[in-house]
Amino acid sequence: MKDDINLKPVWDAILDVYREVSRICDRHGLRYYLTDGTALGAVRHQGFIPWDDDFDMSMPREDYEAFVKIAKDELPEHLKFVNWENTPEFMLLFGKVQDSRREVIEKIEAQCGYTLSSGIYIDIIPVDGYPESRLERFWVKWYVRILSCMIRFRCMRLGDQSKKGRLVWLAGLVFSILLPWKDGQSCKRTCEKFLLRHPFASARLVGRASMRLTMLNRRPMPAEYWCEPSSGQFNGIDVPLPHDIDAYLKFYYGDYMKLPPESQRHHSHEYKYRCAWWLGPTKAG
Repeated sequence: MKDDINLKPVWDAILDVYREVSRICDRHGLRYYLTDGTALGAVRHQGFIPWDDDFDMSMPREDYEAFVKIAKDELPEHLKFVNWENTPEFMLLFGKVQDSRREVIEKIEAQCGYTLSSGIYIDIIPVDGYPESRLERFWVKWYVRILSCMIRFRCMRLGDQSKKGRLVWLAGLVFSILLPWKDGQSCKRTCEKFLLRHPFASARLVGRASMRLTMLNRRPMPAEYWCEPSSGQFNGIDVPLPHDIDAYLKFYYGDYMKLPPESQRHHSHEYKYRCAWWLGPTKAG
């Protein structure tokens, strides 16, 4: 981690967003869990991983959809829920709650020492049933990979890509020529339909998705992880974690209490350009 980056202003602002989201979820009885590196931080550091600037929540699909419906009316005015439906430039299949106050974000950037390309936000990721058929997983995975290339081509500029990202972008260009009737939104809509094929409530195995339907590129998780949440502490706040947090963290990280090499201790987001949605939705309604 660079010595000149001060992540505390970012952490404080992220936790302000989380408090508002958790307040709404608790009021409406919605299930949610801190997950991924955020859950790891809660257990290993009792808060943020010292070099991380990310915050991840996951919700069973039913609760996620309920949150999407009420977020617009119940979030404070300065917080905006962003997803692919209200922001065509957004290429992920989950949502973000973002602080839309430009002056606040710019002040935090000056304090922390780097550009927050997507502003201040937390990720909210739906949990869906996982297809148990190997054949279904195979063909869906490859079809969705094609759609993902097309989404990247439609939603991002070539100059903003990494070396690997440029190859994906160029593949998206080729597929877009071959499938001209599939624009970016219809590609995302098709991807999400695959996610909804297996209801969470009756699933034995579950997964979570991003732009590339990563649930199909990872081992499925037992549905038991999403039973009654366990409790943890995160920067002095009581937070819900996956049911068997030890099994969950071992599933993702193996020996999760072991710190990574110093060369791998860096914050999650290295981009220096502004994402199109950094201040909230770009589509009315």
